[in-house]
Amino acid sequence: MDDHEDFALDESFVRTVENWLLTATRGVLVLSQKQTGCGVTHMLRLLQSRHDASFVYVETMDTHTSKRTVLGQKKVVVIDPPDEFFADSTKTTSLANVIESPRVPVVIAGFRRRTIVAKLNGLLRKSSGPVVRLDVPPLTDERAIAVLRRRAKDTDGSRHMDVERAWHETHDLRHCLESMQANGTTTREILPDGTDGLRAVLQQSTTRTFGDRCRIAEGDSTIMVDGVFENYVHGLDDVENATGVMDTLCLADLLESASYQTPTFDPSGLTAALVAGVAVNDVHVTRKIETFGTVWARTNHRVVKHKQLVRLARHGIDVESAAYVRDMALSSPPYLRSLIDAIGPDDTWTVMKLWPPTGKRLSRKRFKHMFDASTAPSSSATVKDVRSSSAR
Repeated sequence: MDDHEDFALDESFVRTVENWLLTATRGVLVLSQKQTGCGVTHMLRLLQSRHDASFVYVETMDTHTSKRTVLGQKKVVVIDPPDEFFADSTKTTSLANVIESPRVPVVIAGFRRRTIVAKLNGLLRKSSGPVVRLDVPPLTDERAIAVLRRRAKDTDGSRHMDVERAWHETHDLRHCLESMQANGTTTREILPDGTDGLRAVLQQSTTRTFGDRCRIAEGDSTIMVDGVFENYVHGLDDVENATGVMDTLCLADLLESASYQTPTFDPSGLTAALVAGVAVNDVHVTRKIETFGTVWARTNHRVVKHKQLVRLARHGIDVESAAYVRDMALSSPPYLRSLIDAIGPDDTWTVMKLWPPTGKRLSRKRFKHMFDASTAPSSSATVKDVRSSSAR
C-alpha cells in the first residue's frame, strides 16, 4: 500500500476492508465504530479512487438487475450513514430489501447510536447473504495528530488552528479537518453519549460543568436513569451518598409517572437535570461501564416467565414436568400433534422455549416447520399420555 500515509486508520484494518471490496460478490460489510469522525468515510473514498477500474460505489436502493456498470466495474452499495433511512418509512423499506436480499456487495458505515445499532441488527438477522462485521479501531492520539499536521502543511489551517489542541478537545478527525479546511479557529465540543456519556455523568470532573452533564443526560434519559441505578454503587463509599442517589432516582420516577397522567407534560429536561445532579453525592465510578437496564430486564423476564407457568398450570403442566413434556413432544410428530391439540400452538411454543436443551435452541421458525410437519395423521396419544410417559 504505497499511499498508506493518506489513511488515518490502522493499516491492517484498511487492508481487510480493501480485500473485501475487491473479492466480495454479494453480502453485507458492517463497519461498527465507537468514535465519531475517525476516517471511515475518507478511507472508503480513497479505496474507491485507488480501485476505480474494479468497483464503483452506488447509492441507489433499487434492485440491481445488473451487478456491473457498462464499464465493467462491480457495483457496491454504500450506506454511510444509515440514519436517514430510519427516519423515513419508505427509505426503511428500501434499505430492508437491500440488506435482506443483497444481490451486490453492501457496505454500511458511519453509525454508532444505540437505536440505529438495534434497528440494523434486526435487519441484518434477516439477510440471506453473508454478513461480515468489523469493529473500526479507534484512532490513537499520535496517529490522528500526525495526520492533522500533514494536512495542515497543505492548507492555511496551521496558521489558525493548534491541531494538537483541536484533536484533544474533540477526538473527531473529520471535524478537525473540516475546520482546518475552512480556516477555522475553533472546534465544536463533542459530548459523549451512550455508556460513555453515562460514565462521564458518574465521574467527578473538574472540566465538565453541570450544564455539560445535563446535555449528556438529555441525550438519552432512559440510559442515564437505568444506568445510574445499576452502576452508582461501584463509585460510592458512603451510605448517606447512596441515600441521596436513591432519592434522586425516586424523584425521577415520580416525574415519569406524572407524564403518563398528563400527556402534555414532558419531564425529560427535569430528569436530565436530576441525573446530572447525581455528582453532588460524590459518585465516582472508575470501572468501565458496559451495561444499563439489566436489573429491570431481569425483573421483566421473571414476571413474563411466571405468567407463562401460570398459563401452563391450567393445562396440568407444572414446572417439574414441563421439560419432560417438551422432550416427549420433540420425540415424534404424533406426540407433538397431540400436545398442540390439547393446549394449542401458543402454549406448546411456551413449553418448547422455557428451558431449551443444552447446546440446542429451538427457533420460532423451526417450531413452525415442525408444527406444519405434524399436521400428518395424529396418533391417539394425548397430552395426558405425554405427561404420564414422562413421569415414568
